Amino acid sequence: MDALDEVPKDDRISLTKKINRFLSNYPCQVICTSRIVGYAGNFIDGGKEVEIVPFDVEKTADYIKTWFNHAADQRLVATLSIYSPQQKVVSAHLFHCL
Repeated sequence: MDALDEVPKDDRISLTKKINRFLSNYPCQVICTSRIVGYAGNFIDGGKEVEIVPFDVEKTADYIKTWFNHAADQRLVATLSIYSPQQKVVSAHLFHCL
């Protein structure tokens, strides 16, 4: 669920109760997002709270490089999937490198 901070203040308690009731009835993992400025705390009973901090230039470059390398590896595996024996050898090597 995205942008819980955009829920009007008067409706947040009701929404929190509904989310927790849903999770009591249907145990599953959910991710709720909110900007810090609008976050009043604990949307989910017993939920884990994390804060995502901005990347600096070096971390941004590393992320982009890693993402594109992984995407290229996945495209290669998909392409080779029509050639089962070759795909197994290449996949094993690629996943070993990860």
